[in-house]
Parts: sequence; structure tokens; C-alpha cells
Amino acid sequence: ICRFGLNETVRAEYESSSMVTCVAPSRGAGTVGVSVSNNGGADYSVGTVFFEYSVAGAVWSMTPTVGSVGGGTLVTFTGANLATEEGTLRCTFGSTSVAPMTLMNGHVVCAAPPSRVPEMVEVTLSEGTTASARGFNLVFEYVVDPVVSALMPWRGDLSGGTVVTVTGAGFLSDGLRCRLGTEVTSGGDAKWLSSTMVLCVTPASASEGVAVLEVSANGGTDFTSDGKEYLYEAGAKVLALIPTTGMAGSMTQVVTVLGRDFKESELLSCIFGDRGVRAQYSSSSMVLCVSPMRGGGSVTVSVSNSGGDSADDGQLFEYAVMSSIISMYPSAGPVTGGTTVRLWTVGAELDGHGVECIFGRTPVAGKIVDSRTVECVAPAGALRGTVGLGFVLDGTSEPVMSEVGFEYYDLPRVLQIWPSRGALSGGTVVSLRGSGFRADDVQCRIGGTFVSGSDVNMVSSTLISVATPMSGAAGTVAVEVSVNGGVDFTTDGREFVYSAPATVESLQPSHGLSGSKGQVVTVLGRGFEQTAELGCRFGDTTVVRGMYLSSTTLVCTAPARESGAVSVSVSSNGVEDDAGLALYEYMAAGSVWSVAPSAGPTSGGTELTLHVAGTLLEGALSGVKCLFGVTVASATVVNASAVTCKAPSSLKAGVVSLSLALDNAGVSLHGALAFEYFSMPSVLGVWPARGSVAGGSVVSVTGSGFREAGLRCRFGTEEVLGGAGAQFVSSTVVACVAPGSMSGVGTVAVEVSVNDGSDFTSDRVEFLYETSATVTSVWPSVGVSGTSDQVVTVVGEHFARSSDLICRFGLNGTVRAMFL
Repeated sequence: ICRFGLNETVRAEYESSSMVTCVAPSRGAGTVGVSVSNNGGADYSVGTVFFEYSVAGAVWSMTPTVGSVGGGTLVTFTGANLATEEGTLRCTFGSTSVAPMTLMNGHVVCAAPPSRVPEMVEVTLSEGTTASARGFNLVFEYVVDPVVSALMPWRGDLSGGTVVTVTGAGFLSDGLRCRLGTEVTSGGDAKWLSSTMVLCVTPASASEGVAVLEVSANGGTDFTSDGKEYLYEAGAKVLALIPTTGMAGSMTQVVTVLGRDFKESELLSCIFGDRGVRAQYSSSSMVLCVSPMRGGGSVTVSVSNSGGDSADDGQLFEYAVMSSIISMYPSAGPVTGGTTVRLWTVGAELDGHGVECIFGRTPVAGKIVDSRTVECVAPAGALRGTVGLGFVLDGTSEPVMSEVGFEYYDLPRVLQIWPSRGALSGGTVVSLRGSGFRADDVQCRIGGTFVSGSDVNMVSSTLISVATPMSGAAGTVAVEVSVNGGVDFTTDGREFVYSAPATVESLQPSHGLSGSKGQVVTVLGRGFEQTAELGCRFGDTTVVRGMYLSSTTLVCTAPARESGAVSVSVSSNGVEDDAGLALYEYMAAGSVWSVAPSAGPTSGGTELTLHVAGTLLEGALSGVKCLFGVTVASATVVNASAVTCKAPSSLKAGVVSLSLALDNAGVSLHGALAFEYFSMPSVLGVWPARGSVAGGSVVSVTGSGFREAGLRCRFGTEEVLGGAGAQFVSSTVVACVAPGSMSGVGTVAVEVSVNDGSDFTSDRVEFLYETSATVTSVWPSVGVSGTSDQVVTVVGEHFARSSDLICRFGLNGTVRAMFL
């Protein structure tokens, strides 16, 4: 027997030991496994194959999916049981319906109607007056017809393979096809570069002549009709070269190329290996070319009539090499000598020879490193300047000289470095002062680490700046300079100290008076070192000198500044800040410097606290007033630096200045403080109006006058702070996360504050805390996919009779529920 799925079995008709025939049972759409049993269903085959039940009359695919806005694209629909009586089936592209052109079982062909604009439309097949759709997510894109404007090259060999650059407009990457005559190319032979350029590789042609090249943007269903012509012709054939050799490194050698089928055109080229050059046409059997400059070796020379690749095997042309020095390193060294210079050569047979180097007129012994490299050591005693450099092999008399000489320079010196210490992490920018610095190949060596590139900057012949590398341990290292790529370094031994960073932990005192000089601050921390550059930085000022007391204590004098808080850090080298910082506050004596809250409703009554710098309020138990703009309010002294007062009412919303008046002293205390009056917000409604006693319900509170600054929500007596708990949406909506109910089930008022809880609304819009609904079962627990209006009975606890009662299927499928 055969089994379809888990339990559908049918009789099987034996054909052979490897084949049986079964009639598939009726089932709904979908894919099932098929297995075979030899013993009536007791055991089934191990390997399972799959069989798909398709929806009757369903469309599986549509091709092409792209066509011209002018219409006429033949679109083929493929599916199951698409055949029907002629005249009842319609193809609908967007809102336009057309009759099929071809109708057969499994296939329907329709001509796409025109569209006024490029667009993507839904496509369906429908039958009769019921217009039952047969397509599944079929979309057809109308595009502007592509246009072919030009071909380059426009001619090529019969053997094909010429890459033709096609320029135009409207080219698409998907569905790209090229057609030359009747031959259609695709895949790697048709490559999209942009909407205005594609590449087409020409197929072979059996005969010479013109073929029209067109482009398709929908897999070959529609092609352009611009008629741009491509010429197939017999490929050029190279039979001989005169001469057959030339000099390597030269680019003035004329080569006469003899052959056949050369064409007089602006694209005529000679190809030397992988390099093409323009050819001068003499006849169909002779062209002249100037060989391009190359290194030594043999290359194949062929001729292309189209300027592209040639299918001809060509003839060999040899570039002969003379003995020469092609490079040296370094090309400079100090007049003190000792620089090791390497010379790289071509054309010289070095193996088995001795060698002598020549610096100007001074011969020195050389060394053969390998078959191409000679090593020389520059002698001392030369004057500053450039001398010739070359070598002579044993048994030869003519030296091989470099076209570039060797430059002797005065030995540079490093006289001073600053700063002379920095962090282990590196990155300290150190200034090196000295003499003889040069911009060519400058490097620094800090300890055993070489620094070059963007980390070294030659400012002048006497100044270099360098960023120190990271060090694995604290200690002293030498800093030296090379001006010939790191071959020779100075030996002045100027030292740089790597040290662990000092850390600031606290200040005593941590505040002082603004505008005052000479205020001494004790800095407490760790890792302070007694150096000449040790100091403190207050804010963004330069470092002020510090007095070292111990590794944990440092004394600095605070510079005069305006009022405000600044960060204080310690610098061990007078340039960089070490780790850690502390805040130091410059306070203006007797100025008001903070208020909380800083906003309240126009109805007044907001209680706020003002803090002042200094102790001018000490003993002022009465006579202190708060000034809201020009409106006076009584104040209560809390201590020598704080008072409280209640904001008076205001006729309009807006910002007013805020200050204190001391009547008994005739003093007015001012600061950069203000108080903002706002219209009291109101709460009109909440949704949902009920939620779990466990909290967590996101409640949308609607009303007016909401503000983002200082936003809070209150459920009964429980406040929810701004941020994740109270989120501003607009001036009429805020989202509040209901807290858990401390008193269990019951109704609470939901209010809103926009000044950090100092003032709340009093609209008493209610929110009901209740026990969460619990689902224990559903019946039926199985339904039919794709079918609506299937009634499901849900059984559980704590359901509430309300207009908001809903059921959710899955993550987001919600429907209204009926309370029973």
C-alpha cells in the first residue's frame, strides 16, 4: 500500500521491485510525505518523498514580471488547471482587464495593456462574472522602454568574444539580455553597469556582415528596436614582426607588423601582451606600431581592428634588458658614513662574482646579496651633497651606475624634548628640538619602537613633533631621529619617561570665590610624582604649577575665574591630563545659584526652594522676599543658604526672572535664574481604563497642556517618573505605565504633573485595578485556515463585562469578545 501523509492509505499496483503505481487520495492543498509498506501498513519505507496538492485553478508563476509602459508584452501565467472555456477567463493588470491570447492546460498567455506611467500593479486571473482571483501575490512592473544610443566598439571578429559597451537609457539589472541578430546572450555575457551602460559579449558569427544589437530588460520577452549595427568581419592575423626584439624600458621603437585582414579605422590597435597602442594603417597587410615601455621578457603581439581583445595567437616580440640599477635604498646618509645601501639591478649577472661599490670617486668593498641585489656601506669623509653611486663586477671594467645619486647630509642632532614624560598608553605629542632635520623619510625611535607616517611631523629643520607609542612598562627610554627611512639614527640619548597616570580623588576645599586670586587648593589622589612639570588644570585653562607634598597630596593655587563649576585634573608633564578629575566650584558671594522646581502653573501656589552661595542668609530670620519678576512673595529661611517660597499667581504663561530681596540689609541677590509659568494641564480620559493589580499596563492619558519637561504620572498615591514610566507623546497625549496596586482591586484617580511632581492635576479621571483575566481552555481548539467567522468559546476566570473585552489570537490578531 501507499501512505499519503500520516494516515491516508491507498492500494498500490506493483510494477517492479523499484516502482509501484498509486492513485493519490483526495486532500486539501498542501505538501505531504509519501511512503510504501510491503506488509499491509505494519511497517513503512524509511526514505520519504513529498507530494504537493495544489489549489485548483491556482497561478504559480508569471513571466516576465516587467514590461513596457506602451503595453504589448506577452505575459505567460503557469499554474494548475488553468484551462477553462474560452471567453470566460480574463487577465487583470491593475484596473485594466484583457482577454488571453493563448489558452491551454497549465498555461495562459496575455498581452499586457499599456500604462500611462511607470508603476507596479497587481495582476490576477479571473473567471466569469464572479471575478474569482486565481493569482498569488503577482505584481507586474511597467517601465519606460530602454534605449540603445551607441556601441563601442562597433566591429569585431567572427569568432565573437568582443566586449561591447552599450550606452543608452533605462537599462535594468534584472532580466538583462543582449541580442545580436538572432542570437540572444545572457548570464555572464550580458552585464549591467548602470541604468545608462551595459556590457554585451558578442557570440560567434558564421559570416561577415552587419548584425543589429538590441537589449531586453525583461528576460528577452521584449527587445529595443533602435537598430544600432555591429559589424562582424574576419579578424586581423599577424604573420611577422620587423624587428622582433626591442629594448626594455624604451618607448620609441617602431615595429612593422605584417599580416592580413587589417582594417583602416580609428580603433585599429596593436596589442603587446596586455597593453594596447594605436596602430598606423599602411595597407590591409601592414601596420606600424610604437612598442609600449615594458620590462624585459617576451610578449605576444596581435592586431585588433576594434580596439579590443584579439583572437589571433600573434607573434612573439622580445624586450631585451641592459645591465642597470633600477632602485636603491636608502638614497641618503650622514657624512660620518656607515650607511648600508642596497642596490637592486636588472640585466647584470651577479652570481659567482666579486663586487666593488663606487661612491663618487671612492671605491669600497661590496657584497652580493642575491642574483639581483648588491649591498654597499657608504664611506666617511665626503662633503655634504650628492655623489654618483654604482658598482663594478670582477672581470669587468665598465661600472653599472645609478641614474639617481647618493646624498650625503650633515648628521642631525636631538638637543631637547618636551614634554619629557607621558602615559603608558602612548599618544603624548612630544616636540623634538635640534638641527639638521629633513622631511625625506623621517622616522623616530622611542625605546625599541619605530614611529613613522602620520605619527611623525617635521615642522622645520629644527623641530619635529612625534606621538609616542604605547609602552608595556614604566621607565626611561631614549628618543632618536632618522632622516633616511630608519637606516641611520641619531645617538644623542635624549630621554623620555613612561609613567603610570596620577589619579585625582578629591579637593580640599572643593569651592572658592569667583574672581579671587591666590586661593590654595589641596588635591588628594594617588600616583603623584615630583617633576618640574607637575601641575593642575582648572577647566580649560593652562596648567598651573603645583607643589608636590607626597605621592597622594599636591597643592595648587586656583586661577581667578568667573562663577561656575570646573573640572580639576593633574598633569605630570604640563601638557596632558592624567586619569581622574574632581569638580571645583567658583561661587559668586551672595548670588542665587539654584531653584527647584523652576516651573509652575499660572494659578500659583507652587512651593520652591532657592539656594544661595555663601552665608548671606545667616541671621536673616525675617524680611526675606522672593521676587517673581516684579511680584513680591513671602519667603521662609531654611538655613544660611536656602529659603522656600510659594509662587504667586500670574495672569499669563511665560518666563519671569527670579531673585531674593533682603529688606533688613537693603541687598538684592540675583542670579541667572528664572521661573516659568505654564497653563495647568488637564486630564480628560484614560485608555484603557482598567488593568491588572500587578501593574505594567501602558495607559494613554488624553487631555491638554502636557509638557515633556518634568513629566510625571500619579495613580492614586503612587507616582510614576518620567522616562520609561511616563512618556511624552504630544501636548494632548502622554503614555503612563501603571504601577502595581498596593491596595489591591479598586479605583484610583490618574493625575499628571509637568514640574517633577510639585503640582498635579485634580481632574480625578479614574482607573480600575482588577484581577487579571485567566484563560484555562478554548473550544473548539482547532479551526480551518483561511476561514473567518469561526466561533470559539473561551473558558477561564476574572473576565469582565465591558466594551473593551477582546480576544487575541497569536501576537496581534485581536477580535471583539462577547461576555457570557
